[in-house]
Amino acid sequence: MDDRKKHYLRLEDAARVLQDMGYRGKVGDAKHPTFIESAALGWNFRAFFFERSDEEGEGFAAYQFETGMYLKRSSNFPRLLEVCNHFNNEFRFAKFAVGGGRQKFVSLQMDFNVVEDAEADFAYKAGFFIYTLNSFIDNVVNSGPFQGDDFGERHSAAVNYLWGTERNPEEAMRLYREAAQGGYAGSQNNLGDQYETGENVAKSELYAAYWYARSAERGEPTAYLSLATLFESAGADTEMLVDAAKFALLAIDGLPDGLNKEAAQNCLSTLTEKLGEEELARAHELAEAWRPLFQETRLMSDTPDTFPDGPRLSSSLH
Repeated sequence: MDDRKKHYLRLEDAARVLQDMGYRGKVGDAKHPTFIESAALGWNFRAFFFERSDEEGEGFAAYQFETGMYLKRSSNFPRLLEVCNHFNNEFRFAKFAVGGGRQKFVSLQMDFNVVEDAEADFAYKAGFFIYTLNSFIDNVVNSGPFQGDDFGERHSAAVNYLWGTERNPEEAMRLYREAAQGGYAGSQNNLGDQYETGENVAKSELYAAYWYARSAERGEPTAYLSLATLFESAGADTEMLVDAAKFALLAIDGLPDGLNKEAAQNCLSTLTEKLGEEELARAHELAEAWRPLFQETRLMSDTPDTFPDGPRLSSSLH
């Protein structure tokens, strides 16, 4: 049991401390009265307060500074996780995290307890947070993984060189390969398709499977279809057909309505005729257990508006 005496700080006093330091200090609205809004270095941030005093109900015994920013769709999410781990190792008193659903974000958090001489200590901790925020901007926000790559543009250019008016298959293969080697799932799938068909590179089903697998590991539904049809056509043994059915199921679940989804459904119908009930049940179990190593947010699609860019937030989360 912790018998240490707790100290408390009122939001109004904390807001005034920030104002005295030359920053904005605004207590949250009536619906959310337990945080203070402020800004520094061009970033909005908040101080959330916890552990309200039982006696007077006005003060709080702990608080957390927090800020964050949405990522660009071109941000390199896996490499940003490496930056996250490095930052957390260097700044053990802070917590940097990457999260979110379709729209990813980075956040910086620092937790503190209220101590004796609460207002002076809060001023010190606020200054400490802003100092850390400056390092966060320099080491994270200005990093290459956060700023993003141009693999999406290279992928689009490759598609145009293959199917547009100015055909240049050699340049298309160069761009596909650069983006694929950089980890762009769409180019990985399309490069695998080139190796499977042998249209613009030497035909190799082995190398096709390699690139399809790399793309599938990043959660690209089109790669699930590619692996399903490749394994179904090869059909070396029952285990390969079970894997084909697994990837067909994943493709059906992940693809939007269109030609690719129809192809996945047709592939599964063919496999249903080749496999018994036990094998199909195992394929369903494998599909349910599947987890990509990383879920790519820039996915391919039959339709142009399945994954719209939408307006991006260039400011912090708050």
